[in-house]
Amino acid sequence: MENGHSIPVFLTKLYTIVQGNQEQEILRFDESGRILVLADQDRLQQYLLPEYFGHKNLPSFLRQLNMYGFRKRHNNGVLEFKHKYFRRDGKRNEIEMVQQIPDQEDINTSIDQLRQTQQSLQSLIQNVATQNFMIMNTIMHHQQQMAETSTANFVRFAHLSDLISQVVSHFQIDAANEIENNLAHQRREAQRGLEYIIEDTEK
Repeated sequence: MENGHSIPVFLTKLYTIVQGNQEQEILRFDESGRILVLADQDRLQQYLLPEYFGHKNLPSFLRQLNMYGFRKRHNNGVLEFKHKYFRRDGKRNEIEMVQQIPDQEDINTSIDQLRQTQQSLQSLIQNVATQNFMIMNTIMHHQQQMAETSTANFVRFAHLSDLISQVVSHFQIDAANEIENNLAHQRREAQRGLEYIIEDTEK
């Protein structure tokens, strides 16, 4: 099997180990070519893990197998692992189908993060709704104030118009009375003048 970008490094190294002649006594395929046999855990930990993976952590290696979906079983005290797509004669496209299974702890962490994000979004939506409500109340209050101010201005304007009309009317009446009085006075003066003229004429 040739390595490719879509095949994880762990699987590539594992396939290299089980295909090698020198490692057959430690980790190999069984006769069917479908089951991995871990024949010597100590030598795997002491030699193969440092050479291929850079550590001696056997539990970590076993967790990796579990995370990629290998099923573990005990056969006469020997650990065996099986994955339907990981075989001795496996094709590249089959090996690519061996996918890493998310760890339960990672899943729980992701769920918690999603819940926190959901709560944050709900809080944000609530804050936006509250702000919108406050803005609408403010707008309605200003509109009401403007309406009340307009009404008050209209009332004041109407009252002022009445006052102006009354003043104008008063001045008109006074002016008419004054004109009438002046005309009456002029008529009386004319009458007296006429009477004087008549008296002088009779003398």
